[in-house]
Amino acid sequence: MFAVSQEEANSFRDDEFHLPTIPSEDWQMNVFLNELADELTAEDLKKMKNLLSGLNGTAKGVLEAIQDPLDLFTHLRQKRILTRDNVVFLQAMLWHTKRKDLYNKFVKFAKQRGNIVHFYSPSERPENGYEYVKFHIGGKEKLNRHKLEQLRALVSFATCVPLDFVVVSGIEATNSILVTFMIPEGYAHVLSELNNKEKEYLGSQGVDAIWYNGELISCIDIEIGEVDSIQKDEEIKLLLDQKVNLDIEVESLQIQVIELQRGLRKCQQQSQRIHTNARLQIATITASLIQQYMDVKHSTNALNLNDLAFKNATKHFTHILKKMEKLGYDTNLIMYLLDANIHSVCTWFTNFQKKEITIYIL
Repeated sequence: MFAVSQEEANSFRDDEFHLPTIPSEDWQMNVFLNELADELTAEDLKKMKNLLSGLNGTAKGVLEAIQDPLDLFTHLRQKRILTRDNVVFLQAMLWHTKRKDLYNKFVKFAKQRGNIVHFYSPSERPENGYEYVKFHIGGKEKLNRHKLEQLRALVSFATCVPLDFVVVSGIEATNSILVTFMIPEGYAHVLSELNNKEKEYLGSQGVDAIWYNGELISCIDIEIGEVDSIQKDEEIKLLLDQKVNLDIEVESLQIQVIELQRGLRKCQQQSQRIHTNARLQIATITASLIQQYMDVKHSTNALNLNDLAFKNATKHFTHILKKMEKLGYDTNLIMYLLDANIHSVCTWFTNFQKKEITIYIL
């Protein structure tokens, strides 16, 4: 028998298991969310769903469709308010749900993510009740997770929006870095009213320009070459957006392949059932014929083909009747109809014989 020592067993613990190649960049976060889901109760889920309700919040029908914590996490990720770079919102939900144990666990996970940020494009449109603002960071600046959190705090300060509602929706890197934030509607307009001192402060923090509502707001004195660089960044951004669209098309094709494979498996299963039923019917008929052969062979009576045909017909009729019953038909009603039909045929045949006799006599 294969035996494993306690020391060896401990070496296979989930928190120490590492894949040679991770299936996605969100693997670490997915593992953590699975663990988090196991510890959330039905009452916790109810409270967290309530936090999402209200004006410009999640629709009632969507909230009703969320049946477990994993459904909730999927919804938050679709809204782009939960990503590998956006965990504050879910942390706040856990805090207001009074699950400080899970909140502290989340803080520990956030620290383990490291200081590296991942680049990705924002979705085409912000979520309902939100709007986009884009902060351009010069190419000499290096963006890490600590710098990103400082930038979020800066956006929160500049727009007077609570930090929990400043969501990172995209981080795009070309010759420089463009960070897209999603904030509640009605707040971003203050960026168009920044005075020179406030712009200088943003510039000292590495922000050289802000895009809002199609307007470029310069935070530092930008030379012509730097303006051209920003415009090139926009051109590169268009190419990145095209790549995103291609990725969406690839995803759609992959979904179609999965659906076709699912349909193929169903056809194969149905074909297998048909073959199985056919073999069973053949076996039943063969056994019946063998039994009839044995009855005839050992019978002392003379062979009567009419009797044999009648027995086969009766068995076939019983078999068909059972199939009709399985399909949900009323077999008693079928029997009544057959009896009525037999009576009609017998009456017709009797009348026909009488006519034959009358004609013969004449």
